[in-house]
Amino acid sequence: MGCHGRCSLNVLSPWPSSVSSSHYLSVLDALCRSNPACDRGRLTESTRLLDEGLLDSLQIVTMIGELETALACRVPLDEVVPDNFQDLNSICALVDRCLPPTTSPTGSP
Repeated sequence: MGCHGRCSLNVLSPWPSSVSSSHYLSVLDALCRSNPACDRGRLTESTRLLDEGLLDSLQIVTMIGELETALACRVPLDEVVPDNFQDLNSICALVDRCLPPTTSPTGSP
């Protein structure tokens, strides 16, 4: 994927129940592209990204662009708050809220 082996999730924990594993990997890839120094050995779904200096404001903006492109979603400006970028779980929850609704084959949501 986008990290090209430089960083990956320590997969000892289950995926967050609110998002699919593919979205979780998209979030992880976007984080890795926005911060190439992310450390494979210490990154988990609950690593405090802001508190540990793994994500700053410029990297958040870069990450949002990556996610919007990869997942065809739009992150509203009022959702760009620190609480939504504390860890991979909170970013995944943000992505889940911002994804367009899926439709059934009949066209109804």
